[in-house]
Amino acid sequence: MGNIVRHSVRGRATITDAIRVGLAILLAGYGAASQAANYVVLQLITTKLTIVTAAPVTGTSLDRNKYEAFPLSDDQFEEDLLQATTAALKHVDPNAAVGVVRIKPEQAGLLRERFEDDTTAKIEHVVALLKNRPDIAPDTMLVLVVPKRAELMLSTQLGDRGSGKAAGMGFYVDHFSRLRRSDTGESGKGFLAPFINIQVALIGIADGHTVSERIITAGTTLSAARSDDRDPWNVLTSDQKIASLKTLYRREIDRVVPDMLGQANLK
Repeated sequence: MGNIVRHSVRGRATITDAIRVGLAILLAGYGAASQAANYVVLQLITTKLTIVTAAPVTGTSLDRNKYEAFPLSDDQFEEDLLQATTAALKHVDPNAAVGVVRIKPEQAGLLRERFEDDTTAKIEHVVALLKNRPDIAPDTMLVLVVPKRAELMLSTQLGDRGSGKAAGMGFYVDHFSRLRRSDTGESGKGFLAPFINIQVALIGIADGHTVSERIITAGTTLSAARSDDRDPWNVLTSDQKIASLKTLYRREIDRVVPDMLGQANLK
């Protein structure tokens, strides 16, 4: 996490052009193995992490939190989440074949930004391109995982904490709210909370219809008392931070996939 640099915002025209190129690369790299797949997975949540630094509550409804977005390029992280999604699908439907649609990180980041702005339009665009591929069976279902801007829901033993809205994956850092450790009961000032705010959609490629979708807003909290220096950011090491996001994602994707396939009568 220490070598993360700040995310830069690019012009709208440049983003649009890059998305067209990115989707072409995405489809060109889609292998023949996808012919037999019941599902193909496209995930756009591993290109960026958001760090939310909480502001003290002042009685106003204005969001005074500090939001910082950092680009992330971690092939293993992306692969681990893809494997988690595949495993969740196979657990419900052991006979299913699951393919993966891949896209270069820079194009994935740009496409992610557009999904944050307009999910419906971008779903239609992606489905249209996949539908025209001769190597994708007509009955293939697209499992699309994208960031979703939503209220932060950070669970504690006494209910949810946190304020503000964020999309995708990241960490919420609170330096002033007291929170006890869940194991020892020791109290600390502040906490660190890994979070994921995403949307998972199951879409028929043949007709572009979204047959099932779930919005996931989840987070866990770790008291600053767990840190030797009582700094909430230092509760977890860099590797532990990434591991915490993987654990949270696996828990939530395992939770929603059975319901989604059941709703679609695919299990």
